[in-house]
Amino acid sequence: MRKSVSSLFVALALAVVPAVSNASTPATPPTPQPTTPAKKPAAKPAAKPAAKPVVTKPAVTKGDNKIRLDAALRPGGKLVDRPIEWTITKENKDTTKPPEAPLVKQKGSTVTALLAPGDYIVTAKLGLQEVKEPLSVGPGKPTHKTIDLKAGYLHLSMVPTAAAARIATPITWELYQYSRGTAAKDSPKVAAAVAPQSEFWLPGGSYTIRAVYEKTTTEIVIPLPAGTNYDYTINLYGGRLTLTAVNARGVAPVDDVKWDIVKAVPAATGTREIVTQLVGPSQDFLMREGKYVAIAHSAAITYEIPFEIKSGKPTRVKATLKTVGSTAAVN
Repeated sequence: MRKSVSSLFVALALAVVPAVSNASTPATPPTPQPTTPAKKPAAKPAAKPAAKPVVTKPAVTKGDNKIRLDAALRPGGKLVDRPIEWTITKENKDTTKPPEAPLVKQKGSTVTALLAPGDYIVTAKLGLQEVKEPLSVGPGKPTHKTIDLKAGYLHLSMVPTAAAARIATPITWELYQYSRGTAAKDSPKVAAAVAPQSEFWLPGGSYTIRAVYEKTTTEIVIPLPAGTNYDYTINLYGGRLTLTAVNARGVAPVDDVKWDIVKAVPAATGTREIVTQLVGPSQDFLMREGKYVAIAHSAAITYEIPFEIKSGKPTRVKATLKTVGSTAAVN
């Protein structure tokens, strides 16, 4: 009986111990289950930068410093398309100082230049004409200017007769300032050239043109106001003259033969104007239409032969020079 009680007590004690143990041990939290992280959305490719807008350079307007110059013979006239010598210098407001050095020197029908704001002098030279004009550069100032050359254009050529082509061999051209009542030889010579044809750019005015072809001299007066384009062809209304001098035996004289060709009608002074003078027994050249006298000189012999030149027709003068009784044939 005692043994049973003891056993019962031990059994009861064993039964109590686990309960106490469970009461003092803290509860173990549940083991967390691994979680799959949420997928991030695929990154979009970076956007390309926007294209820069094309910037167009503004057209030259007032206020820009890019200056363009051209020229005309007169205000409102057709622009000159020939090479002009351009010079642009800074305006020298102090006359005691030497002139400024050119900032621009160009040759052409127009000139374009970038200039700092300020005042300038433009020089334009074409042929025998040269003009100077002021030019202001800066905000609000015009960037284009047409220079008034105050000039005229003259082109010269010559024909022997109305039906003939222009002469293609050299002609001596001389230009003189015209003054009423003053002979060309007593007037200032403006220009000269030797060529079949010639052209001149001149200040507006009037000029005497002297043209020498072979042994013939022609003078005309041409008015040339500024802005004029004049293409002038001189018609000689000429004919060829052949001069021949022989002696009594029909051959060239031993002594020199000199010819004076004079106008048949004397001038108001009573003298006959000498057209040309030549040396040699034989001569051939073009002369203007008109009446003349050929005066042949050889040693002590002087003999006069009247003749007439008609446009487009040849004239032959043959003089037989003798000490006494010289003769001549004209045909």
